[in-house]
Amino acid sequence: MKKQKILAYEGRIPVSDRELTAAVIDIDNKKHLIIDLYIARTIKYRMAVNDKEYAHFNYENQKWDCISTCWNRPYSGELSKASIDRVDKQLLKEWYAKEIPAGWDNEDLIYAIEQKAFDIKTSERMLKEENEKEKLFAIMPQKPKFLDETINRYIEAGNIIYYKRNGSYADYYCCQCGEKFTRRIKATEAYAGPSVDIVPRRYQSKECPKCKRKGTLLNWGRAKITKQEFEVLLYQVAEDETLVIRAYAVRAVRSPGSVLTKKIWEYGREFLRRDYERIYDNSCNTGKWWKSKKLDIYRSGKLCEVNYSEAVEKSDLRYIPATAYKLISEVGAREERHILARYDTLTAYAHAPQIEQLYKIGLMQICRRLVFANGQTRDINKKAKTAAGILRITTEQLRYLRESEQELLALSVIKIMNYRKIPFTQHNAEIVTRLYIAAPTEDKLKHILKYQSPEKLLNYLNKNIPEHAILADAITEYDDYLRAREANGDDLSNTVYLRPRELHKTYIELREKMERAKSAKYIKQMNEKYARIKVNSAKVTTKYTWQQSGLLIRPARDAGEVVMEGRILHHCVGDDHQRYLSNYNQNKAIILVIRHENEPDKPYITVEYENNKVQQWYGIRDTKPDKETIDSFLKAYVAHIAGKAGKAG
Repeated sequence: MKKQKILAYEGRIPVSDRELTAAVIDIDNKKHLIIDLYIARTIKYRMAVNDKEYAHFNYENQKWDCISTCWNRPYSGELSKASIDRVDKQLLKEWYAKEIPAGWDNEDLIYAIEQKAFDIKTSERMLKEENEKEKLFAIMPQKPKFLDETINRYIEAGNIIYYKRNGSYADYYCCQCGEKFTRRIKATEAYAGPSVDIVPRRYQSKECPKCKRKGTLLNWGRAKITKQEFEVLLYQVAEDETLVIRAYAVRAVRSPGSVLTKKIWEYGREFLRRDYERIYDNSCNTGKWWKSKKLDIYRSGKLCEVNYSEAVEKSDLRYIPATAYKLISEVGAREERHILARYDTLTAYAHAPQIEQLYKIGLMQICRRLVFANGQTRDINKKAKTAAGILRITTEQLRYLRESEQELLALSVIKIMNYRKIPFTQHNAEIVTRLYIAAPTEDKLKHILKYQSPEKLLNYLNKNIPEHAILADAITEYDDYLRAREANGDDLSNTVYLRPRELHKTYIELREKMERAKSAKYIKQMNEKYARIKVNSAKVTTKYTWQQSGLLIRPARDAGEVVMEGRILHHCVGDDHQRYLSNYNQNKAIILVIRHENEPDKPYITVEYENNKVQQWYGIRDTKPDKETIDSFLKAYVAHIAGKAGKAG
């Protein structure tokens, strides 16, 4: 639908507080029914319908959708309550052009109008798909005779010969031909005949003297029914060079005393050309073929392929690199894995023929990723003719990519530089690579590169890596800091805001200021809900407060401080759904805070103390900064508390 033109229609001025209006307008020579919902004389919701489509625009969130009015509509009830004048109601009835059942309200009628458009579009789509299927099935070659011969050969390879020992003899039954035969397996002193046969053993191979086919021996007394199941992929070429893949399921059933029974049915058909794929499913063996999104091959079972090389060479996909399947096929793997790899690579190539060009210039890692994505990705430009164009990079960047040992990493770095319009040089690429490897996510790196060059960013982060932390921690904290500044409306073209001298200290202060302003109401609720925390803290403050080696530890003063501790340090101690606030309120545990003596109000470490033990402690984002120092400090602290308890006793 022409959504911008639909929104350009100004509508009409309502005459009541809750009203529906309707109008028919012409957009690009097509009639559209526009229905507007007004509440308090302000437009809230617009519904647009033409002969085959419908859509809604919500003025509250400024979003379009095309979900039917009867399902989860934000104004569903309002549509029924709204008034509509006689002329507009008649317009809706004329558009519907069917008899309207008694009892229908406005919402029912609008839904029926949308359903009518949906049904017409669905019918046309189904008719188009059916015509396409008939054309494809018409060009499909006849099933070759050698397919049955191949399937029978695989079935014969699974032949079973049942045996039963009977004294000096063994009785046999061949499932392939249904004949019985007996062989002497033990000689006696009086026996002077031909040499005796070997004693039959389970899983040995034996040839049937009747049909001359070998079979695996199974004990007649223990055996019940054996089932042999496998699938066959038949490759054929249509006259227009479309590659046709037909999937067959085969089941052979054998049991003692009965002849082999077999069932063969075609459960899938796939038609492939470059930039084209259609798949049809008949897995239920009903004879009705349904359009499907994938060929449902049983990937854990026995699989065979017939006529692969000959068919591919004559098809529209003939230029697929013959060894490309080895990108996803392990050396020495079972043949079934190689068959699946050839199939997966072929379908990926049909979706993205650009694999051929990238493969020929040695970009194997990129080709492997394309195959794993089944060629269905927006990472490449499928209309481009050159390798650089396909990857949406420059010729210079392609040269850099080909020289790189880690081409996927190099490609990601190039795309980030292009996204942020960073001049591509070897020096810049090396810096962005260092940042990319360290960055927790690509989005974080893209965001912080928005404001400065890679070199300035790296130099700044290296100076501001938290003590005992790594570059990834600095990237995360700096990204959070920048987002906090953005949310606060600060001007990041000002270098004082962009690159503060002490990143961690400035960030914590900013977070605390913003969280206090945002969480004032919530903190008040928590202080009221867990009022005993303040009382309990006051009782034990002297006993549980201690200083050593520049560090201070004390109980959290109230629930509000616990909440702020969790929010500023990004951990869950202040979450009302956790047990920490409740336990502290009930005096089952104490939440302690560790501060630097020179920064007594700046959150640093949070400690849970219960049953005279430190249960756990964490710093920002559930990390453990300066672990050896903090562990040593807490060990001395627990000893100090225990000593106080001993003296009190």
